[in-house]
Amino acid sequence: MKLEIGTRIYNSGDMANLPHHGTITNIETGRFGTQLEITPDPESERRVYWIPPCMFSPKYEGHGGTRIVTEAAYMEWKYERIAEFKQRHGGQK
Repeated sequence: MKLEIGTRIYNSGDMANLPHHGTITNIETGRFGTQLEITPDPESERRVYWIPPCMFSPKYEGHGGTRIVTEAAYMEWKYERIAEFKQRHGGQK
């Protein structure tokens, strides 16, 4: 999983934070290690925040244990769920 400036992310949120999409807009390494600046999409009404790369999961599993992933990993999971749904219910009206 490559985390670089411009990478789109998905944060599924938690009890205090709503789910949202955003973009990695800065990467800094300092006293407390590497930190990624996340700029949420404007419609999320969230502020810019910083997180360490270790908070990212390589694969989205659809539960709270994989809270922050790349947008590509989230979309892969989402399309798999849609395909499963269509397979189960595709022929019904």
